Amino acid sequence: MDVNLQVPKPTVKTFPVTGKTRDELRASLNSKRYWARYHPHPSFQQKEKDGTVLAVRIVAKPVIEYPAWKDYAKAEKDLKKDWDKLLKFMKKHEEMHHKIFEKAVKDFAKHLQKAEDHTPEMVKARILAFFDTLEERQKKVHDKFPKGDGHKIISG
Repeated sequence: MDVNLQVPKPTVKTFPVTGKTRDELRASLNSKRYWARYHPHPSFQQKEKDGTVLAVRIVAKPVIEYPAWKDYAKAEKDLKKDWDKLLKFMKKHEEMHHKIFEKAVKDFAKHLQKAEDHTPEMVKARILAFFDTLEERQKKVHDKFPKGDGHKIISG
């Protein structure tokens, strides 16, 4: 069975945060569900013939979301410096999530190719089970990342 992967670099989106002071900025960030986020948005298609899957294409449309601070230009120099450090930290952190996804999907593709049962139902079940594990895989590595570093930066 042929397995084709399409995992491009993430699209970057932003969401607004506001605040003229450190406390206001932190409150705005804390009002959001997350400070930054990665999501791979995976999907798949399978090509089959006579009850056997001949090829699978796994496609990701990864997105990283970061905050965009509307009051950056009006902020004090020290707070701008801390914001820049925070964004650098967030970028490294979210890009790590993308690397985790890339490795996981490559490893899964090898596993899928080696599987003996290529019936459409079994291949679909394996892929959906893999997709279900993605969040847990991300969480395991996420938990190893330095705790609270981003929060410490903006807390002053």
